[in-house]
Amino acid sequence: MPASKKRTKTGLVGAALVNLCAGVNLGALALLWAVVACQWVSPAVVSWCGVACLTLPFLVFLNLLFIPFWLIVRYRYTLIPLVGIGLCSSVLYGYCPFLNGSDEEATLKVITYNTHGWGAHSVGCTDTTSIVRWLIDSHADILVLNEVNTLKKNVEPLEAAGYTHMRPSDSRSTNSVYTRLPALECGTVGITTKSTNGAMYARMLLGSDTLTVVAVHLESFDISPDDRDSYVEVMKNPTSDGTKGRSHALVEHIRPVFARRAKQAVEVRDFVRDELERGHHVILAGDFNDVPNSYAVHTIREELTDCYRAAGNGVGFTFHESLMYFRIDHILCSPSLHPLRTWVDKTIGRSDHYPVVSELAL
Repeated sequence: MPASKKRTKTGLVGAALVNLCAGVNLGALALLWAVVACQWVSPAVVSWCGVACLTLPFLVFLNLLFIPFWLIVRYRYTLIPLVGIGLCSSVLYGYCPFLNGSDEEATLKVITYNTHGWGAHSVGCTDTTSIVRWLIDSHADILVLNEVNTLKKNVEPLEAAGYTHMRPSDSRSTNSVYTRLPALECGTVGITTKSTNGAMYARMLLGSDTLTVVAVHLESFDISPDDRDSYVEVMKNPTSDGTKGRSHALVEHIRPVFARRAKQAVEVRDFVRDELERGHHVILAGDFNDVPNSYAVHTIREELTDCYRAAGNGVGFTFHESLMYFRIDHILCSPSLHPLRTWVDKTIGRSDHYPVVSELAL
């Protein structure tokens, strides 16, 4: 066979492979765009949207891998992943903000923390007072706490440090708000839940204005130890026998939870709207059990500012157990408040969550 014909065939095969890779890249981008769009689709309507939102970092990483590949193979095609990822930049920035921060003096310091029963529910932890000491030493003005009891050994030190404990007497949830601002009243936010999760509000004075702090703990996945073991096994050995069955069982277990959480998000959003219409400042914080690009977070923050997006840096995961690393604890505020600095504090490890800290100004 003449050399020219060999070169022609080689060129055709090479072109076909390049086109195939370009098609795979476009397919990966299509999946990324679909996941990004899921934040606007209620899982109560399309239940798979909630699960899909969890895959965002994996799809971003997959598309980033094409950049060095195209630089080597055909540099002009680098535009495919760059432009494709760029079209999602707003959502991706909310997931991983950067270059934020301010030297301005703060008016308020707020902490939200799922304490896991003051640390008592964490494996191998019998100390329930170190979290209390850490909170006192933080000198925060407002503490929004999830999964806390009202035992005197935990409440009294905080009250002695100048905090007023606010918790509705008729509440089934384990949320509490502690404030150093003048306290006014507190009550339950009616959201649909059968668990001890839930939502509450606490009103207090901020200068001469009213500040409403909303503490939320949205629907949990209620994953059993066996479910967590299955997840860890899938993450460590994704190609092992039984992986497909374990993954399917876990997904089917958590899929309905997103639908219930979507309903709760709408109920919380409506309560916030009422508070804003009354002219109140609003801070909403707690364990959303959902990631920044989810429908629940997107719905609740419709008229609020995401403090981490506005003043945080990096991915900032807050849940850190069983190879599950997600930022599911959030602080949001009304437009009348300005986030200056927000971070996840990893110096306290007594819970399966890390606390989120935000400093704000009027």
